[in-house]
Amino acid sequence: MKRGVIVLAAACVAACCAWSEPRLVVQSGHTGAVDALAYDSADALLFSGGSDGTVRAWNPTTGEEVCAIQAGHFPVLLLSVDPAASRVAVFESDGIGVFRISVWDWKLGRLLFTHDLSEAPLFLTYSPRGSYLVYGIAEWRSLTFLDAKSGEALPFFQSGFGIVTAAIVSDSERSVLTYNPAGEIDYWSLPSCALKRAFRTSPELDGVGFAANARYMVGFTDEEFDVIDLLSGAVLASAPQEGTQLLAADPDGASIVCYTGGSDRESASPIAQPPELSLWTFSGTLDRDSGAVVTPRPAVTSLLFASGTLYASLADGTIYAEQPSSGGETIGERELADATDVGVSGGRVLVSSASGLFSFGTDFLGAEAGSAGSLDVSANPFPSGAGVAGLGDGRFAVWSTASASEAVDLFEDDSPGGPTLTSVALPSAGASAQAEARLLEVAPFGSDLALLDSSGQCSIVDPGTGSSLFSYASFGIKSLTPVGSSRFIIGQHRSSELNSPLVQITTTTSETVPIPSADSLVFDTAYAPPSDTLFTLGIRSQGGSLSTLLESHQVSGLTGGTEVLAYPGVDLDATLAVDGSTGDLYTTLGMRGVRRISAASGSVAYLERSDHLPRKLLVSGGLLIALNSDGTLTVWDKLSGRRTLDLYLFKDSSWIMLFPGGTFAASPGGEQHLRAFDGTSEISDVSSFRSTAR
Repeated sequence: MKRGVIVLAAACVAACCAWSEPRLVVQSGHTGAVDALAYDSADALLFSGGSDGTVRAWNPTTGEEVCAIQAGHFPVLLLSVDPAASRVAVFESDGIGVFRISVWDWKLGRLLFTHDLSEAPLFLTYSPRGSYLVYGIAEWRSLTFLDAKSGEALPFFQSGFGIVTAAIVSDSERSVLTYNPAGEIDYWSLPSCALKRAFRTSPELDGVGFAANARYMVGFTDEEFDVIDLLSGAVLASAPQEGTQLLAADPDGASIVCYTGGSDRESASPIAQPPELSLWTFSGTLDRDSGAVVTPRPAVTSLLFASGTLYASLADGTIYAEQPSSGGETIGERELADATDVGVSGGRVLVSSASGLFSFGTDFLGAEAGSAGSLDVSANPFPSGAGVAGLGDGRFAVWSTASASEAVDLFEDDSPGGPTLTSVALPSAGASAQAEARLLEVAPFGSDLALLDSSGQCSIVDPGTGSSLFSYASFGIKSLTPVGSSRFIIGQHRSSELNSPLVQITTTTSETVPIPSADSLVFDTAYAPPSDTLFTLGIRSQGGSLSTLLESHQVSGLTGGTEVLAYPGVDLDATLAVDGSTGDLYTTLGMRGVRRISAASGSVAYLERSDHLPRKLLVSGGLLIALNSDGTLTVWDKLSGRRTLDLYLFKDSSWIMLFPGGTFAASPGGEQHLRAFDGTSEISDVSSFRSTAR
């Protein structure tokens, strides 16, 4: 059974999470899988962490989201809620070089501290009184205690005693129990760290969990799962369950839920049996309750048992909730329109989504933001994924990004009869690789179109006839930027024929000229006509480590790059936008927000922070517009750098704008996607928050 209301929210601005005053929360949903769950018994709130880098707190009874925090750019893989304070510990990682714990005051939406690790922790938990935050890693000095308030690493267990894969601190916080995969349960005194008792037990247990009274623990191997007596290490009961992936014990009772099937935990290879959730009761023996739990679809990513309810986070971004034998429901179905691209042209904005093409003027985002009747929705010819590029004079190119490209549609919404779409058939591809290629970029090239596809084919096409006027192909081309009406510059892998990641191509003569660059890959480029400057984003090896560099090149002299900004790591999600009138550059490089680099002075300034992650930037008039990774749009005043609004577009064609002052504007029907809260209590009438200035 699915709830009749929308039950999960996109990240609200941090100020909206301050519980000292009422706040608005848009109900929209996680973007991508939910990978971690935690429960706060004190406030009866369920927390979820997702691959979108957000942590969300919601009321599990109503399914409505109470607050959201954009914890970072990387997936949230572990969560723990402080039982004694409004703190949540978050582990996020890119799986390569970033392994970070951040602790937030979730009532204020405020970051308290961060703690970097060398690898992913095996577990993350708070002590019962909230004094300690504890984790373990796969090293001899495995167990680490942090001061829960300051994040300071405490001098516990300095000598180390082996890998700890699970731990629980006693209610008095005067001892800690640890489990070692060699098959040992140890009791230690705190803070002396003296060993008090040790027991042998089942080795190599995964998914270890503890009963609330710390009387027994559960864990599984490849063949079975066990219930372990914590006072002796004895196996109290076992159940043969091959292919177990996840295990959750009800801390308040004797129920255990097991998730089996799907894929092998080590190799991710398929397992013969289909995914299944099974409910077991432990009362001296393990007894399976047949048919008591429904297995949700798609794949389950984590399990949590709290207050008699089973919560299963799912790969599609929702959460399944069930009180065993009482029926279940899905929480958090996404209602946003899943915007895939945005373009600006002649004071118009076009957003593509599976739900349609949303078009509006920049006045819709300006001083009279959200004025009635200023947003139109048209059918999308490529609902499975569409790219958008502004062509000037209010015209746009729209194309499929999900399959091989056979045509580009020209969109124009200022015609007397309403929006029009004119299809331009693309030249037939010869080679099979090109025939399967997806179109990556479209850009105006004089009166023609410049195209780049996934096979590395660059083409100049006449939009009137669809005929090819010029083509060039090279391995690993990532970006194409026109420079005037007869030249374009490509960014690519260095491993191309010309051994350069930057190449200028003249279409009238077919001349190809490498541009000096020390990068091994250039993945984004932007051209500033006022200064004849090319800006590049590239990856470079420096001192044995990879860095992401933003550089400038003088196009007239084809000069080598001058470093503008550098990030000590790989940031392939970074993007660029140039203000064509001033030459100012905007970039997201460094994962710290949007920066403006002044063309006149070279000064660098951050724009006001947004709790969304920009993935495409566009300049239009006095506005900077960002399409965010969650499908929302954020708008800034480009001169002041002040954030002016966040725009949410929904599958039902409605929309909501949230303004920094805690007010909103919405289309008819848009208010159904909005909730207002005072503390944990919902305010039934959101209309009192409607902006009166617009």
